[in-house]
Amino acid sequence: MVSALRINYKPKPPTMNTKNLLQLGVIILILSACSPTSKNCPEEPPLVPQFLAQIHLKDDATAEGARKDNGAEELIQIIGLAVDDAFSGSLITYDATLEGYKNLVVLSPDEFEEKMIRVDTAYMENPEPPYDLKMVNIRDTFKGRHLASIRLFESWRLSESFILEKTVSHYMPVRQNVDPLTGMLRSWNPLFIVNSVEPSGEPISVAHIQYTQPVVKKDGDYPYQWYRENLETSIREKFFDRLLSSMKSGALTCYENPEALNPVSHELIESALLISDTMLNVNPDLSMDLQMEVMEMELDWHDVNAIEFVQEVKYFENGAITIDVKSYRPIMGIPDLLTGDVTDLRGLFWIKNS
Repeated sequence: MVSALRINYKPKPPTMNTKNLLQLGVIILILSACSPTSKNCPEEPPLVPQFLAQIHLKDDATAEGARKDNGAEELIQIIGLAVDDAFSGSLITYDATLEGYKNLVVLSPDEFEEKMIRVDTAYMENPEPPYDLKMVNIRDTFKGRHLASIRLFESWRLSESFILEKTVSHYMPVRQNVDPLTGMLRSWNPLFIVNSVEPSGEPISVAHIQYTQPVVKKDGDYPYQWYRENLETSIREKFFDRLLSSMKSGALTCYENPEALNPVSHELIESALLISDTMLNVNPDLSMDLQMEVMEMELDWHDVNAIEFVQEVKYFENGAITIDVKSYRPIMGIPDLLTGDVTDLRGLFWIKNS
């Protein structure tokens, strides 16, 4: 009798050639390099590589911006510190032109002092007979009350969850040029540019600022209000189209004001983005009488007119300035449903930047 042989067969594990090993090694290196705790991951390009913000510090009816009751005085104190540091020689300043930050030219101590002193001429009546007019020189040294605005050269990064980070590369104080006799504003004069390097130590001064930054230039704006149209159309679409969609769907938590604890419903946001009006139209039937019709339009990214920010501006011992955005919200331009002209502005709900 032939007995059957029992064979215990174990399959041989598959072999991996050198090529496969190299490919696996590369994948592991990439995954480890871009782990959540690693700093070696390639950064996404900034949403806005260079945004020139203009924060107004005077109650100028022609310009949105900071006002004295929401942080302007604190920001004036910061610029005062920068001026003091520049006078002492501990802060390097550069020639102030809008293109100057790309090709910085250092100001010597004498040149800096010259920038800080404005010499003007005016005709005044001679107090002695025959009381004729004489020309006098008026020498006016810069003081905090002369500060009209501060321009910040910012880079913006926006996360998938709409956390907005700002990095300041340069900043530029701007003073008012006021007619000494009439008190009328004649122009704005940039003083100097500071290269905002990596901050050192703890901030020595913090300004809590709430201001509105226009992003669309309106008809009738003054020529010096170039900063209004400072966000390209493609960037506005990329930013605000997704933002408004997330707000309406409820995917993004929004609040009535920056201090509110309870979020608003997405139904309320949808209602805020819907505008309607009534008008009389001719009835097309034979009677041709007038009938009342309701017109509706949903606001979208095209209608974003400005952004309102609540943020902290910090000044460091080495002259660096940083910005910590606390909250922001889009400001919508409300168009006339017949003409399309913007007739009003409406602030939407706040996004907390944390």
